[in-house]
Order: sequence, then structure tokens, then C-alpha cells
Amino acid sequence: MPDNMNAVLKYKILVRKSLLPRHPRLLSYCKLFAAILLGMFMPSFCGCGERRAFSELPPYPQEGAVFRANPQRTGVFPSNGKVPLGKLIWEIEDDPWIRGLVISNNIIYCGHRVLLALDAASGRELWRFMPEDGISSCPSVLDGAVFFGDMIGNLYAIDASSGEEVWRFNAGWGQIESSPVIVDGILYFGSENGSLYALEAKTGKEIWHFKTKGWVVSSPAVQNGIVYFGSHDGNMYAVEKSGSEVWRFDTKNEICCSPAVSDGMVFFGCNNHNLYALDAATGNEVWRFSAGDGIFSSPAICDGMVFFGCDDYNLYALNASTGKEVWRFSTKGKVISSPSLANGVVYFSSLDQYIYALDAASGILLWKYYAEGIGITTPSIFRGIVYTGIGAFE
Repeated sequence: MPDNMNAVLKYKILVRKSLLPRHPRLLSYCKLFAAILLGMFMPSFCGCGERRAFSELPPYPQEGAVFRANPQRTGVFPSNGKVPLGKLIWEIEDDPWIRGLVISNNIIYCGHRVLLALDAASGRELWRFMPEDGISSCPSVLDGAVFFGDMIGNLYAIDASSGEEVWRFNAGWGQIESSPVIVDGILYFGSENGSLYALEAKTGKEIWHFKTKGWVVSSPAVQNGIVYFGSHDGNMYAVEKSGSEVWRFDTKNEICCSPAVSDGMVFFGCNNHNLYALDAATGNEVWRFSAGDGIFSSPAICDGMVFFGCDDYNLYALNASTGKEVWRFSTKGKVISSPSLANGVVYFSSLDQYIYALDAASGILLWKYYAEGIGITTPSIFRGIVYTGIGAFE
């Protein structure tokens, strides 16, 4: 481990509106936490309760990892927890802001200024890669490679074992905040230049790109050969793997979060305060739920329930079929982080500086941990441990 691994880097970064809406500056460090996850040992895959069970999705390949746990972006992690409390295992202070993290083969991949590979058990650094500019998307891992975007339009493939660059693709103007997903050898990601791209995952060769009229910071979800993503032009799009448009749905406001796809429905939030459920085949609206403020948190779907955070300080749980509110949990800060689920527990962080664990069925607080920093990074869950990055305001 480098001597400065535990040093706090003392510089500021300006947070773009699209990344952290209406929150002006982030302090110059980020802590990466590993905390013991609360396991409830429910019988179902997610174990959220006795509601209509939505289809159980197969997990991403064991050696792979992706933002929101699977290509459908449902936020449900296959994990076994054993210890009924939130206990800190380790933390490090290094990069200014962890832009999302994934865990594959006992290795954490994360970063902002540099891409870090860390031992998941101890936090020990294994290697680091310096991109041409700072990292702007959560990495994805598959087939021995780590994929991520930077702030000047580069999409990288890095050898997961050595940290050596395999290839890079330049999408032109605009940073890449959209986290890539790989399905059937094709890598999909969005760019601030307004396009969704499809590349050959092995070579980085462009197959096609689909142009919209706004930034594409939403991370695409893929189900049955259809790619779903949102744009700042206000539309949620469905595009075939050939690049042909299937449908679009106009919300008339910016879509910053990523959609989740489950049982023939697409769920996503919008800056207009609404959480939408659309028919995945047609794009027709099934229902909408009006929250108290903008929604930048990507929804999680489990056992017939939809979970999402909101700028109104709440985490919501809705019936996925009807959009009816089941419960809400209030914090003292905006909930920008996306909720993650495992074993009947929903995990999320808030700008009130706490990491929360709630019973997914009832919304009852199981534990909370004061992290001394704002919670923006979405928690990832791996083998009974919840990992998240925490930054702090000035």
C-alpha cells in the first residue's frame, strides 16, 4: 500500500449540476467504508415480504460486477449476511470522491481521480490506474476487464488483474457519467454529448450510436435485447440492440437517474418529482407517483415493491403493480444515493451523513451508522458486507 493511502487530499472539486443537483461543493476527500451487513435470512432471493413476487433475475456472472447489481439495474444483490448490526470493518481516505464502486473476485474497483483496485477484506491497495482525466462513472467488470468513463469522453477497458490499459474509445465532447453495461459481448453507455453508444466489449470498436437532444447521464438497463435509458431531453428511450428505436416516453423534464426493468415494466424517477412505471414493450404509462421533490436516486425493485430516494429527505417504498405507497422513511438530508437490497434489507445513505439499514417489508429502522460525510455513492453488497463511499461538504 502506498504511504499516502491514509492521507487526506486537500483540494476541492466543483460538482456539476447533473452529478449533485443544487449542492454546490464537495470537500476534498472521500472515505470508503466496509460495514457488516445485516442479514435477515428470508426465504426468497431478496426476501422483501409476502407480496406478489416479481421474477427473480439471474445474478451477473460471479466474476463480473455492474452498477445496480445486474444489467436490469434492479439493485438487488445476492448476499448472505450474518451479523445483526452495522459495525465498521475498515475505512480508507484517499481519492476526493468515490464515483461508485463494484466488487468482483474479492476486489473493489472504484475511484475518481484514479481507478483503484482494493482488497475487499482489508482495503489494501492492489493497483491504481491514472486515466487521461478524472473518472466520471461507476466501473463495470466482466471477462477480466474493468470498464469506466472519464471526464473528457474516454471509455476505458483495463485489465482487472494488472491495471494495464487494454483499449480506450473516445466518444468526443462531454464526460461519461453513465455506467457501462455489457450484455452478449456488447458494451452500452451514454455520454454528455447526447448519445448512447454500443461497442464491441473485447475491442472497443463502435457498433452504433443513438443520438438524443440532451445529456445521457442515465446508466442503460438491458432486458431481452432492449436497451432502456433516459436523457436530459426528458425522454425515456427503448432501443433495440441493433440501434433502432422501439419507443420513447416524454416526461418534459430531465432524467438523471437510471431505469430499472422488472417483469415487463420500466421504473425511473425524474426531476419533475415523479416516479414512473411504463410498459416495457410499448412505453405506455402504467402509473406515476408524485414525491415531494426531484428524484435523482435510481429505483430498486424487489418482491413487488419499488424503492427510491428523493430530494424531499425520504426513502419511499411503493407497490410495483399499482404505484401505491407502502411506506416512507424520513431522514434529515436529501437521499441522492440509490438504495440497494439483500436478504430483506434495504441499504442507502443520506446527505444527513448516515448510512441506513431498513427492513424492506415494513420500513422499520434496523440500524444506522454515522459516517461523518454525505452519502452519495450507492452501496454495493458482497458476501455479507456493505461497501460505500462517503464525501463531505465544506
